[in-house]
Amino acid sequence: VAQVTGASSDKLRVIDAFVVRYDASKQKALPLHSDQSEYSITLPLNDRSQYEGGGTFFAALDEAVNCDTGGLVVFPGALYHAGAPTTRGR
Repeated sequence: VAQVTGASSDKLRVIDAFVVRYDASKQKALPLHSDQSEYSITLPLNDRSQYEGGGTFFAALDEAVNCDTGGLVVFPGALYHAGAPTTRGR
């Protein structure tokens, strides 16, 4: 995260962890919002073969960004984003 943001690694701390399990038959998405953090990080815990859709929707891009298991999406917390709908799986 320090490499991506340019922040000093000795100043980065996890203050709050928010875990969401998206499921096409239950919690499909998360509404548009911003976070009260300098940076936010999303990371998939499931392989993309286990679900369709999903990812982090960014209002400024008007599209969702996703990555493979083991990858991270790092962005300024003030940026408006949402959990894009999962259409199959979880």
